[in-house]
Parts: sequence; C-alpha cells; structure tokens
Amino acid sequence: MMHGRVAAGSCRAVSVVLAALMLLWCAPLALAGSAPGWQAFAALRGHTVLTGDNGPAVRNAYSVAQDSRGRIWIGTNDGAIRLDGDLVQRYEPAQVPAMATGFTRVFHPLDNGDVLIGGDREGVLRWQLADDRFVPVTLGDGRRLNRINAIEPARDGGAWVAAEQGLFYWDAGSNLLQPVDLDLPRPVDGERIFDVEQTADGTLWVAAAPGLYQRGPGQRQFQPVQVDHPGLQQRLDSELIWQLAGDAQGGLWVGFIQHGVVRIQGRYAQAAQGLDGREGLHAGNTIRAFVPIAGQMWVAVDGRGLMAIEQMRTRPLAVNLSQFLGGRNFHPSQMIRARDGRIWVASDRGVFHLDPEPAGIVELDASLPGEHAHQQPDMARTLHIDRRGRLWIGNFDGVVQVLDPHSGQRHVIRLPSPLDGTDVVAIAEDSTGQIWVASNGVAVIDPDSLRVRGGSALAQVPVQRYLALAAQGQRVWVGGREGIIELDLQGRVLRRMLDHHHGLRSNRVLNLAVHADALWVGTGEGLHRLDLDTWQARHVPVGSARGDLPANRYIVALLAGREQIHAGTLEGVSSGLPADARLQLLLPAMPGPGRGIANLGEDPAGGLWAGIRDGDLYHRDLQGHWRQFGARHGLHPRTRLRADKMVRSADGSLFMAAGSGVIMLQPGLLQLPEPALPDLQPHVVSMHLDGHPLPPSQLPGDGQRLQLARDVERVALSFSAMDYLAPQRRQYSYRLEGLDSRWISASGHNQVPLVLYSRLPVGQYTLLLRTTSDEYPGKEWITRLQLEVPPAWYQQWWVQLLALLLFLLAVAGAVQWRLRTARRRERRLQQRVLDSTAELRQANARLAQLVGEDALTGLDNRRRGFERLAELHTWRQRMRGSDCVVLMDLDHFKRINDRYGHLGGDAVLREVGQLLRSQLRAIDIAARYGGEELLLVLVDADLAQGRHTIARLADALRQMPVLYDGQSIHVDASFGLAASDPDQPIEQWLARADAALYRAKHRGRGRLCVDGHDD
Repeated sequence: MMHGRVAAGSCRAVSVVLAALMLLWCAPLALAGSAPGWQAFAALRGHTVLTGDNGPAVRNAYSVAQDSRGRIWIGTNDGAIRLDGDLVQRYEPAQVPAMATGFTRVFHPLDNGDVLIGGDREGVLRWQLADDRFVPVTLGDGRRLNRINAIEPARDGGAWVAAEQGLFYWDAGSNLLQPVDLDLPRPVDGERIFDVEQTADGTLWVAAAPGLYQRGPGQRQFQPVQVDHPGLQQRLDSELIWQLAGDAQGGLWVGFIQHGVVRIQGRYAQAAQGLDGREGLHAGNTIRAFVPIAGQMWVAVDGRGLMAIEQMRTRPLAVNLSQFLGGRNFHPSQMIRARDGRIWVASDRGVFHLDPEPAGIVELDASLPGEHAHQQPDMARTLHIDRRGRLWIGNFDGVVQVLDPHSGQRHVIRLPSPLDGTDVVAIAEDSTGQIWVASNGVAVIDPDSLRVRGGSALAQVPVQRYLALAAQGQRVWVGGREGIIELDLQGRVLRRMLDHHHGLRSNRVLNLAVHADALWVGTGEGLHRLDLDTWQARHVPVGSARGDLPANRYIVALLAGREQIHAGTLEGVSSGLPADARLQLLLPAMPGPGRGIANLGEDPAGGLWAGIRDGDLYHRDLQGHWRQFGARHGLHPRTRLRADKMVRSADGSLFMAAGSGVIMLQPGLLQLPEPALPDLQPHVVSMHLDGHPLPPSQLPGDGQRLQLARDVERVALSFSAMDYLAPQRRQYSYRLEGLDSRWISASGHNQVPLVLYSRLPVGQYTLLLRTTSDEYPGKEWITRLQLEVPPAWYQQWWVQLLALLLFLLAVAGAVQWRLRTARRRERRLQQRVLDSTAELRQANARLAQLVGEDALTGLDNRRRGFERLAELHTWRQRMRGSDCVVLMDLDHFKRINDRYGHLGGDAVLREVGQLLRSQLRAIDIAARYGGEELLLVLVDADLAQGRHTIARLADALRQMPVLYDGQSIHVDASFGLAASDPDQPIEQWLARADAALYRAKHRGRGRLCVDGHDD
C-alpha cells in the first residue's frame, strides 16, 4: 500500500475545504446531484501506458507498484519494467542472472528506494538502488523460495512473505528470510499461504489453503478466525482465500478465489451485496485486489474488471481504455493508489491509470451491451437530447442508443436498410416529438415505442450519404453530399437544393442550424444563410487569422445560439449576430495537426464552449474571458472529439460525442477551482560518463553538484518529468550556461530527452533542464545541476605562474638576439617585401579554400565538415538513401607525441590525411573532428559497404609507413560506425557513432564497432 502525506492545517481551513469538495464531489458511483440518473452510464477513462503502434506493448501485466522516488514498476510474465518518467527500463532473465523465468508476481517498495520483488520461480529478489543490481533474498541455508503470492509490510520495518512453502518474515537488517511457525491447530491443504496482512492494531492475518487465521499482538499461536455468522464461518473455514486488505476503520476485507467478498470487524462478518457466494457479479471468479477510496472499497475481479463496494453494496465500474473501449471482460490482477491519488491497474490489457474521483468532466460508456468492447472502435458519432431528457446516441452500423437518466436503462435500436450499414451521423427532433435519424437514408423513430415508423426508411428520400439534420415547426431539413432536401413531418419532399444555382458554394452540406426564419448551412466551402421564404442562400464569411484559406472555409461545427451564430473551422471559432455580414474570429485554434475545432455548445448562462478535435475544451464567458480545460480537469489527452454540436440537458449538463464514448460536462464544472499545478520538475533518470553508467543512487538532483574526473571526455544524461498524465503534451529542453546561448530542444515522449557534451573545458557550469507543457502556456519547470571540470596539474595557478616567469626570461633573451640580427634582416627586407607581395596575391587566391581546410591534414576542418554533413542531412530528408557516419580515433596518439614529439605527431596526421584523400571518394566527407579524431561520412553506402570501406582503410593505415627523423612510426586507429537516419538530428548520428567508437576503444582499440550490433 502507498500512502500519501497530508499536510496539517487549521480545523477551520479543513472544514472549508471539505465543504467545498462535498459540493463539487463527483465519483463513479454518484455523479452530481443535478443529474443522478447518469450514474448508471458513467465510465472511468484509463490512460494506457507502454503503448505501441498496434496497441499496448505490454498485454499481460501481472503486478504494479510505485517506489519511494515516484517510479512505476510493472511485472510481466517475462520480466520487470520500470518507468522513470519517459524512460523505460526493462529487466529480463537474459539480462538479470538472478531471474529464473522473469514471472514477476509482486513488488514491495522500501523506504530507502530499494524494491523487494516476488517471482514465480526466482523467489524473492531485492533490487538495490545503490548499484542497480538484483540480489536474491534467501533462507539462512541459502535456499530460495518459489511462487511468491504476496509481500506485505511489517510494523517493525520488515516484511511478511506469503509463498507456496509457507509464511516467512524478511529481516531488513540481515536481508534473510525467516520461516514463521504457524502451528495451525488443524491440518491444511499443503503449506501454501495466499496472502498476509498486518492491520493497524498489530494483528497478523494469514490466508492459508484453506482457512483464515489470526495472531493478535503479543500472541505466539495463530487461531482460526471466529465470526458470529454461521454461513460465513463455514466459508472462512473451508474456502480458498486469495486477497486480504485492511481498511481505515480496523476492518479486514477477505477476497475468495470463488466465493466473493466478506468484511470482518471483530466477530461481526458481512458479505458484500453483489459479491456474495458464487452467483454474484463476480460469477465465481477470483478477487484479485482491494484498494480503499473515499469511503468505498474498490475490487479487482478476474475476468470481470473493476467493482466498487459502498455500504456493502457492489456496483461494476465501466473503464474505457486507450486501445479497448468499455470495461467488461478483462482480467485485472493488481491495483495500487499512486502518490498523486490516481489508480494504477495491471491487467491482460496492459497497464493503465485513471482518476478514481473525476469531478466536472465525466465519460459515459457508449459501447453496445453484450458485445466485446474492443470490437467497437468508434462509439459515438452524434448526440441528441429529447424533450423527455433522454440522450440519443448515433453509433456505427446503423445503431442508435437511448440512455434514460430517469430509469437508468439503455435501449438499443437497430435501423433498417439502407441505414444499417453506415454510421448514424445526424439526429433531430421535430415539433411533435418524433426522432429523425440520418445516415445513408432517413428514418423516423416513434419516441414512445422506440420503433422505426413504418418499419423502414422514408421511401421518398433518395439513398445517399447524409451528414446533417435540422427541424423546426412543420419542416425538417436534411443535408448531405448532394445538397439540401426539405421535408414535411410525413416525410414528403417539399423542396430540394441540389446545385449551385441557389447560392450555395458547395453541395456538400456538413451541418445545419435553424435560427428564426433562416437555415444556416455549413459546407466544405464556407458558411451560408438560407432564406426559407425565397429558398436562396447567401455566403457569410467567417473570421480568420490567415485569410481565406481552405481550412477556414471548412465548417466543421455550427451552433445557433440564443442571440448569435457560432461557426467552428479548422482555423478557430467565429461568432456574430444573424444579421451580420461577417462572423468575427473569437478563438484561433491551437497549432498542430488535429487541433481544429470539433464542436460547439452554449451553457445556460449564454457562455460558449468550444472543443478542440484532438485537444482541450475552452469556455468563453459573457465578459469574453476564455478558460481552458484539459487532462488535469479529467479530459483524457487522447480523446478525439467528434465534429458535431454539443447538446444540453434540462439541468445544464453538456454532452459531446467522442471516439471513446460520450463526454459530459456537469453544471458545476465552471465553479470548480483550477487544479493544482502538476509536478513536472525534470529528474535525471540516467547518466553516462565516457559510456559508464552511474548507479541510480548517484544521479544528481536539483541544485546538486557533480564533479567530473579529470579524464572524463563525454557526459551523456537523460532526463524526464516523473509525471505520467498527458506525457505527449510536454516538451523538454536544456541549456549549459556559459556555453549555450539558447535553449536546445530535446526529444520527448517515447524518446527520452538526451543531453550530450564532449570535452568540456576546465571550469564550473550550470546545466539547466527544462519542462514545458501545452496545457500551461508560459509555465516552465527547471532543474539546475552544477558541473565542475577540475584542472590538470599543468593547469594549476603555480604552474602557470612559473611558466610565465620562464616566458619572460625567454622574451628578454629573444630581444637581445633580435637586436643583433636586426641589421641583417633589414638588408633582406626590401627583397622580402617584393616576394611577399607576390605571395600575398597567391595567398588571397587560396584564402577561400583555406577557410574550410585543416592546415595540418589537408582535410575539411570541423566547421566545413559539419556544413557538408548538414547539407547531406537536408538532402536525405528530401531524397532517402543510405549513408554511414564514422568517427575515427588514432590509437595511442599521446604516446606518439610523447616519444617523437609534437612534430612527429604532426607528421602522422599529415600522412593520415593524405591516405584518407587517396582512399575515399570525392563525394565522401573527411574532416578533422578534433585532435586525433576524424569524421568520415560514406555517402550512398549501407552498413555492409561501410564495413568493407573501413576494413580496407584500416589495412592501408597499418601498412602505411610514416618516417620521421629516421624512424618508422606504426599507426593504427579505432572506428565507430553508425547508419544515418533522416528522422533523427545530426547530433543523434554523431552520438550513436561516438558510442560505437567508445566500445571499439574499450574492447582493445584497433577495431571497428557498429552501432546497434554486438561486435
């Protein structure tokens, strides 16, 4: 169990806060008092983590936990996964020798950052924060347990371990397991212990096979639990118990393998209504986990999903996931409540987290009863609230659902042909209460019987794709891809507008709205006002920040408010009076793909709501102030809102269609205070010095100083916010003060932000790591790390002072020598002036060449090499191809300088430069990267060709004679090879090649290592 810390305050302040929360409280079991009937359809939206392109990357998660540093641990059938914010650390048997099969059944985080892990065959392992290592936890004789069922905290800081071999106590001081002699008064079926729980009063409870036993404080022997209910006593004595959990009132919750849930308080026992025996909502399936939440007990039931028990009455909880919609027929195995209050669930559908107490924004389940939820990819297409307060939902395949908040019932209507094969995208109600629906045709539904009038679609309406409906008085208008048709209430066609002659700029009608004596028509080519008397349309321009663009002419949402007309486009929201010649732009849409306006709605006070298609909700009050609502308010960041109007019930609740269901905005949403700012402080999650990783316990934090060793050349670190809500809305950047003049953007979600610096000069630096978010414009979270590069001995002050004195003596001697040679040089001066003039002309001719050439090697210098590499990167983004980036480092070059002097080293560099110019092609890039490091780019060469070229080059290098001062100098080099990737920045190419070069040098030098290959 993870417990958050609650700051103490005055009783008066607490009372005020509690009173406010009670007024605004909204939980899955009881929504706002203004619309109590919607509780029957409420769903919880799960945020799936570790998702791939085709669904969750982890399907069968078995356990989940959060450690003391906020990291999330996930157990699977073949290893453990740790989420350090955006960084995913995987531990598998192939990497962890202590793991047998990797089947991770349970986690137990410790206060010092370590984690106890219970496996299926590996017994108990302890992950040590100090060195990122897994250590087996054994019995005193070295034996290891198997199949760990539970690890629960003991009051003295140790832990109780329930295993197949019995009950054990883990001593934190000795790191050993000690058998606990149960000394049960009657035999049990083997030594298996399914669960153990120590409640607040010190009582130790044990679920054996079968039976429930307890040992009070100070007692030495376990006794069978005795209750006053004979039937429940029999169940406790004879049935298998899988799960135990204590609550704040001192009660014990017992979850059976087949017989539901029982709560015990002293000798009083009570079975939860709905989870009693084998015939309850759990249908005889195993109770897998308990989590207490706000006076309720949440239960994870194998094969039945999540349920909540309040006052011993059970209610199933609908859960909508990112990849699977609906909450039925999935297998949760463990639940925890994280420190931020969110619930994390491990299941056969991966790992997801959700808000257990959504306030203000609620999601209604629109999946069809009795069908697998993952077979229903698009839930709600359009909505309508009828005069009885029922919510009508247009689904796919000609299905209409009717949600009645008064009875809590859901009705499903299947439309006849030709409406049965397409999505229902428009619903309207006429003056008599009849419900009109449209897709490939038009049908009318009787509001009392909920049957299609006449049993079929309206015969007079042509079969085509319709997209919009509107009704007023005795008329109904339907719009689609071929214009507008006007019908009477019997379904007879009165008028048509099927071409451009009546003033429409496009026959593709997207939406309709009636205001007074005019029909407002939104098309793919703009907004029109259709006069119902003359049957003529007039184009009404909408405002735009960028002129009359196609995106601004595409009317995706249309709302006829009480006084104004509102139009939503891919450019934003525009509004105006019906008589205006133009609608004025009120809210520009957020930049980026999928950020156009999706729907519009009006609250009872006249305020305007605007939904962004793949983003947030915005509200504009009567004073013109906008307020943003996003993930922190309960709106799932991956919610895709449908291009349709919002509908409003009599109590003021607003409903909008979404891909996962129906989003409901409760009337009290605008009175809710702004949620507290999330903690998006960046944390260093990994750090490598010259390729060597630092243990997690040594990673620096905000304000800490890290002194680098003198010989460290490369510093690489990854950082991330330790927050798991809406990671795709965050941006990361960094800056090294004194070196970087601007913030450098780092990659974000699914690609951990990386910082890489090489050969930092001596000095003290401040590295700034920054997090920003689309949800909080102008807000930033910054972590400051102090880095120090100490000087070498020859960089000490006294050495530099001594060198200065020697320099002054040398200067004095040079002055004397220059006086003696001045006259002799004067005689030569005139001739040298003439020669220098000629040389100057030649030098000017070569100046352009020398600017980009390294004077020693004759190769491109670093700047020119990077310019050519940037040109290649830009070209590859337009024209794909294969290139190889190579970092080449001359081995033991310092020894050459020490033995032959720097002139000998210069001779080696000149010969190497000449060799590269002769061996490489003209299109290839060869540049001096720095010191003895060279940058090579093999253009139009894949990895195999790159290997061959480097092998040929290495052989030529070894056979190349370098003669200096009568001696032959042997030259060899190490190479790091990486394939280019146009979708990555140049820095990432160099970082991968640099890592490969480091492996080559680490493995003995004189070799080639390739990025991503085990060389």
